[in-house]
Amino acid sequence: MTTTKLTVALFAALSVATLANTVNAAPGSHLDEVALRLQRQAAELNREFRLHFRHTPEFGHLVSDANQIQAKAAHIHRVAHHSGSVWHLRHEVEELDRLFHHMEDVVDRIDRHAAHGIGHIHGHLAHVYDLLDDMEDTLHHLRRDLARITSGRPAHGGWHSNRHGGYVVPHSGYHSGYVVPRSGHGRGVSVSRHGIAISNGRIGFRFGF
Repeated sequence: MTTTKLTVALFAALSVATLANTVNAAPGSHLDEVALRLQRQAAELNREFRLHFRHTPEFGHLVSDANQIQAKAAHIHRVAHHSGSVWHLRHEVEELDRLFHHMEDVVDRIDRHAAHGIGHIHGHLAHVYDLLDDMEDTLHHLRRDLARITSGRPAHGGWHSNRHGGYVVPHSGYHSGYVVPRSGHGRGVSVSRHGIAISNGRIGFRFGF
């Protein structure tokens, strides 16, 4: 590799290190909206649990789970809202999914026990189960979106616009694909087999290999 190519490769690596950990989830973006919906659903479920399950043996367990889930959902929304690391966001969503399904099992167990006279449930649980279904849909929606973002592979070199309003950089020898926030038309760093293109929306540079 020539000195020029080595310099370009090092520059590309530094660019990747800077950009690979960000996700286009600025306020009002798709990911931000889904994460906010998830946070609100977690808070509503927590309130419903306190209303319906206060006089059941596993109330403390359920509320502890609900508090943990609400806190994690709020954290996920903060990460998305402030364009945090996409990999961290995906890890947190996967962990929340595990906690959520455990909480579902606890609710089902409380419901079964109450049907046999173990504890007392206040009111009907139709709304609780509707909320659980809605939150599960939102959580799986967010998981699918993040899976697409972190494994996106456009067919050709250069930028590839995705449904979240950002850009997925194609696979190359330097990285395995990541999202670069769209802060303006044509802004960012594009790495392809033809070289590196850098633009701030008004001025652009291209370095060939």
